[in-house]
Amino acid sequence: MSKQLKSWGVVFSDDMYHGIDHECRCGANLPFNLEARIPLLVGFTTSCPPGRNRAGVGIFKCHECHEHFWFHFSEITYEYFKKKSQQWRKN
Repeated sequence: MSKQLKSWGVVFSDDMYHGIDHECRCGANLPFNLEARIPLLVGFTTSCPPGRNRAGVGIFKCHECHEHFWFHFSEITYEYFKKKSQQWRKN
């Protein structure tokens, strides 16, 4: 990715759950529809565990237990959420 990405929102921590299958530690799944996930996005960071061809990680708040968890964002996912999310920092 050629442009400079900026972190915002909830700060990533090593003890935060990695929702590999887009699922929280409590077992709750994020809605399949990306549009329905937008209100659950609470942060983005480039300071994260490495992932192949990844822009960074999105941090989400579980709609059931309210715990934060994360998963990698591709460049396409990054662009989608940046464009659609009202809470994404616009600067």
